[in-house]
Amino acid sequence: MISTIISGVILVGLRTVQLIRSPYKTIRIISNDVNYSQIYVIFVLIYLYFIFADFVKRFNYAPTLIYAVFLLNFLLSSVFFYFMNVVQIKRSDIRPFIMTFAYSLMPSLIWFTINTSLFLIFPPPRTSSILGTLFSIFFIIFSMGMLFWKIQLVYLSLRFATKASFLSIAYAVILYLCIFAPYSVLLYYAGIFRIPFI
Repeated sequence: MISTIISGVILVGLRTVQLIRSPYKTIRIISNDVNYSQIYVIFVLIYLYFIFADFVKRFNYAPTLIYAVFLLNFLLSSVFFYFMNVVQIKRSDIRPFIMTFAYSLMPSLIWFTINTSLFLIFPPPRTSSILGTLFSIFFIIFSMGMLFWKIQLVYLSLRFATKASFLSIAYAVILYLCIFAPYSVLLYYAGIFRIPFI
């Protein structure tokens, strides 16, 4: 059991680095993987983040409840694209969706963790001095890079999980956003998520 956990942690760390260096090749490998210990490791890391974030900023709700909503979001997203794939291409294996979508959460996890840590180390308001301005510029560049990485991983996840064309993927994503946007607004006004953790 312990060896499985350790190997899962090591594998997640290595693959996260590989997703930065070679996202295309790495997502293709992940889509064919059957080692679910990696998913458990990623989900535990996300749960630990929610506890850490609650310690720093204090959520409106218990971190366990917010984590449960996150798991629901992940499940709904995976099932949505799975059924879209079944309808369009008649493939019915949900495993690649879960494996690749779990790893596509890594940019979000890294960004939120760093953002919360910076909030703790350098709490606002931040000055408009040269150092303050440079910090803001650096953070914006970093955030844009993480966003680009996130979009890239999500597309590659859909590409290898569905084996669909670009247009089919674009259609599924647009339909997903049309459904998910009102849901995200509902979560926002409920005070659960200011930014959907997906």
